[in-house]
Amino acid sequence: IKHTPDMHLSELRHMLEVMCGVSVHKSTVCRSLHRAGYSLKKASISALEQNEDIRCEYLLTVGLQFSVEQLVFVDESACNRITTRRRCAWAPIGNRARRHDYFVRGKQ
Repeated sequence: IKHTPDMHLSELRHMLEVMCGVSVHKSTVCRSLHRAGYSLKKASISALEQNEDIRCEYLLTVGLQFSVEQLVFVDESACNRITTRRRCAWAPIGNRARRHDYFVRGKQ
């Protein structure tokens, strides 16, 4: 779960069977995760290409050269309908479920 938090219960069940020789039902895996303090939630996905230094430089440049009235931002996060990323991931209760993935998909 730590390395691949977006695994389905059936995948976790299969992994237990292969690695430990234990065959259990998906509901047993789910109950065990809940008892261990995990819950399934919508995942926050951040880009692996993200660079904090470049982000700070961009904010400084934009903040000094433009006024608020000159800026327009467009949210295109829902434009890619062919995505294969899973929306949910397991995380400890009280913590956000996070995934890191590549956002750049070639030429646009």
